[in-house]
Amino acid sequence: MAIRKEAQRGAATLLVAVVLLAAITLITLFTARSSLFEQRISGNESRARQAMETAEAGLQQTFAYLNAKGPFCDAATGGDVVLNSTDDWCGEATCPAYRVVLHLLNRCEPGDACYDAAKLCLAEDERPLISVRATGFSDDSSATRIITQLIGDDPPIANAPKQPIITRGNMTLSGNLTIINHYSNITIWSGASVIGNASASGGSSQTLIQVNGVPYVVSSEGTDVGPDVVQNDPTLANATSEEFFQNFFNEPKAVVEAQADIHLPADGDAALDEASGKRIWVEGDYSLGTDIGTPEAPVVMVVNGSLDLTGNTVVWGVIYVTGDLNKGAGNVLVHGSMVVEGDVDLGTGSFVVDYAPLDQLGEDGVLNAVGAISGGWIDYCPDTNYDGNPDCL
Repeated sequence: MAIRKEAQRGAATLLVAVVLLAAITLITLFTARSSLFEQRISGNESRARQAMETAEAGLQQTFAYLNAKGPFCDAATGGDVVLNSTDDWCGEATCPAYRVVLHLLNRCEPGDACYDAAKLCLAEDERPLISVRATGFSDDSSATRIITQLIGDDPPIANAPKQPIITRGNMTLSGNLTIINHYSNITIWSGASVIGNASASGGSSQTLIQVNGVPYVVSSEGTDVGPDVVQNDPTLANATSEEFFQNFFNEPKAVVEAQADIHLPADGDAALDEASGKRIWVEGDYSLGTDIGTPEAPVVMVVNGSLDLTGNTVVWGVIYVTGDLNKGAGNVLVHGSMVVEGDVDLGTGSFVVDYAPLDQLGEDGVLNAVGAISGGWIDYCPDTNYDGNPDCL
């Protein structure tokens, strides 16, 4: 029997419709599967990012902990210190967790010359090098990220002065001046002239150095300027203000200002009552007539202007002056050193600079802050022993 053409066309249409419906169904299922897969990827990326940010937060919390003089080593065992996050550290009711392990890399071990069984956390050269391993978790703990950072001393002055007085300008040895250096045979280093004391008012000046292990050897006295005074040094004279500054701090002035603990006049002179062991930045000319620093907690003061020393003042630490240094009446005693970009006029009265290297002042690195070691940041587990076992596991 002959099949009508209309029936043939109906069967063909039905077949095409079924094929199209199947294709649409497959496309819908594929799209839904792709969307679900993308959501999972997005969720995993979000949790991984959260874990990384939490690890970074743990690292920043560690800097604050160490700068607050938190121990980086277990004094009882010499072992690692572990810092765990609190539930509300991020300011919310619950926060993703982090775990930080502090490991002293250069600890003095038995057999080392620096080893002391009563002080198990001593570091070689008294400069701790700490490996900080921060592990961050996502809020559901399904993702973890690890950051390792080397941390060491961040001294307030990268290249601390090695002489009692360093000046780029002129200096007159006036009043009752005594400059002492038991660490080398240089007391004054100047980029211009140093004029001996020719005062007719009875003032006297002298410099004392160590010679062949013998302390308090007079080198310069009165109008006689001895070999302990280096003057007219073109290296100092030709340096720009910024070059001269960075020779000591190894950072631009703006960076050092930002790192200061106390800012004057903004914080008020009363802030100097709590200045021991801190970095001080003074903007503009300033008159200092109060004691600052202690033997255990010296200061580093930068005066971005000229400085007048008045009254009976005792300073422990280093003072850097971008302008001139002037001294009025009174007796001033500096245990440390002074660096001046301009001229030095010591006026009348008694002025004593008893040089001590900054790292010889202070107790257990009171002044020094901690800082990240350049090139010491990684976000993976290193295999330093090359044994196939990552150190972080």
